[in-house]
Amino acid sequence: MNMASAKNYIKSIVVLVTFVSTARQECIRDAYTVPQGDIVLRYGEALNITCNLLKEGAGKDDLNASSRLFFMRDNKPVPPEMVKIINSTSINLYVGEHPKTTEANYYCYFNATEGSRMICMNSVYVGENLTVTTTSPHSIELSWTIPDSMIKFPPGLHHRVLYRSEYEEEWHLGGIIRGVKNRTLWFTLENLKYAHTLYDIRVSMRSSVADEDDESMWSGNATITVRTERAVSDGPSKF
Repeated sequence: MNMASAKNYIKSIVVLVTFVSTARQECIRDAYTVPQGDIVLRYGEALNITCNLLKEGAGKDDLNASSRLFFMRDNKPVPPEMVKIINSTSINLYVGEHPKTTEANYYCYFNATEGSRMICMNSVYVGENLTVTTTSPHSIELSWTIPDSMIKFPPGLHHRVLYRSEYEEEWHLGGIIRGVKNRTLWFTLENLKYAHTLYDIRVSMRSSVADEDDESMWSGNATITVRTERAVSDGPSKF
C-alpha cells in the first residue's frame, strides 16, 4: 500500500488508538494492531502494542496462531521478554520506558507453514522534554521540542495544554496548538487566577485527523509543576 492510497483508506474507517495515530495504517486485511497506525509517545512513556490475527488470516495455521506471531523492531527481533501471548490469536508488546528515537518501526510477523510474512506495522515517534521558560504572578510560559521527523508527520499534529492550581480539582483547557511546523514550540498560560501558587500543567499530542470526541486519541501527558511569582504591590500601604 503506498502513502497516497493509505491516506484515502484511513479516512473511511474508525481509528482505535491508545496514544495518537496518523492516517497511515499498514496491515493485511485479516490482521490489526491496537493502537493502529503511527504512534506518538512522550519521552519516557511506555509503548504498548497488541497484534491481532483473525482466523481467516491464519488459514490452516489457526490453531494457537499466537504462538507463531512475533515482533521485529526495524530489522532486529524484539527480545521475547517484551512480548507475551494474550490469547490464541493475539500477542502484546510492552516497552516500559521507550528510549528517544526520531522514528522506530515495529513489525508484527506471522510464521506460517509456507514461511514468515509481515502482517502489521507501526511507526513510533518519541517527543521530548517540557520546560518552563518564564513565570509572572499570573502567567507561565512553556516550551517543548519534538523530533525533526515529527515536523513532517503526514496529517499534522495538535498539541493540547491543560492546567489546574493547587486549590482546584478540575482541569482547565489552556489551549490547543494546531498546524505545528516548528521543532520547538512555545505557549503562554495567561490570566491565571492565583499568584505565588503551584500549577500542574499537562501537554499532550494527537493526530490532526483523530476523532475530536475521543479522549483516548490524545497521547500520554508530559507534566510539570511550577509556582507563579508573588504579586507586586502597587505602592506602599496607607495608614
